[in-house]
This record gives sequence, C-alpha cells and structure tokens, in this order.
Amino acid sequence: MMKNPLIIITIAYILGIIIGKTVSFPLVFSFIFIGLTIILIFWSIINKKDMRLFLLAPFFLIGLLNFQIRSLPPPNSDISNFPKHKFVALIGQIDDEPRFIDDKAFFTLKVVSVNSRKATGFVAVRSKTGQLEYGDRVEVKGELEGIESLANPGIMSYADYLKNKGINCQLNAVRGPPVILSKGGGNLFKRVSILVKN
Repeated sequence: MMKNPLIIITIAYILGIIIGKTVSFPLVFSFIFIGLTIILIFWSIINKKDMRLFLLAPFFLIGLLNFQIRSLPPPNSDISNFPKHKFVALIGQIDDEPRFIDDKAFFTLKVVSVNSRKATGFVAVRSKTGQLEYGDRVEVKGELEGIESLANPGIMSYADYLKNKGINCQLNAVRGPPVILSKGGGNLFKRVSILVKN
C-alpha cells in the first residue's frame, strides 16, 4: 500500500466513476454491492483480518453511484420536461449569487411552480436586472428553452457546465425584471459563504 491513503482513495473513487460511465447495469446492483461490502468489512473486524482493501470498496462504490444517480432521468415534474419555446411564469428561489452584466441578470432558479403547476428542478435564468439576492423567492416570466452543447467533442461549453450542475433548460426573461415575492431564504451556510466571499 502507498504511504498516502488519499491517493488510493482518490484512485478507487475515479475507478468507480469510470466503470459507472462505461458499464451500464441496474442501480440496484450497486446497492447490493454496498451491502456485500459492509458485510465483508464487519466480517474482517470480527475475524481480525486485514481490511484495508475492503475499506477502499466504499469509495469505489461512491464513485460508481455518483455517476449512476446523476445519469438517472429527471422526474416528470422536472422543469426540463415542460414544453420548450413557450412563454411561462415560474416561481422559485434564487439558488446562487446572481451575476449582473449591463442591464441583465444571470442566476439559477430552484423551481417550485410553472404556470401555477407544481414543478421541481433548476433552470438557468437570464432576465432584466433587479434588486436580486441569493435566497429570494421570485416570480419570473419568459420563454423556456433547451440548452444546446457545442458540436465539437471534448470541448467544455457553458451548456456542459450547466448540465453537470443538473440544469437542463434556460429561461429568457428579458421583458421585465423578476418580481420578488419574499427575501431572506436559502441555505444559511451558503448565504454566509457568499457574504465572506464578497
């Protein structure tokens, strides 16, 4: 074994991601592997066996599950399943610190409803500038659009970046600024980290 266990743990995790990406099998098998690994670890402890190899297995499985869970299709209520190129009214919470460029605001919205229908998921919003902050609950109206990746393989685009964050659609809301319904929401730790960064 190497002297630095972090290197081995990282390698096990990356191997899990690579295998999860190249070999497709049902998610239930990953949970079965996790159960077997836990049993083997307890067996090693009871019988006082060397369990260093078994301790790497959970990190491998976390990498495997990480890719498999992220590649699951979104639920029917997800914003990405709503019809595109339609004018919609979204209500949700600003999930990151808005960026402002000229008279435009860019932020991620954690969706609660679409046209008064309950919805889930995240959407990248481009809107008119307003007094927006992380955690604000807002209503924003605009055209819902898909996100297209670059055609060149191997080149990381903004669309790929959004997809990696679980954002599969965007809202172009340049007719007017979002209407702030309430302020001061969101995760306390995220809010503190934004304050510290600023």
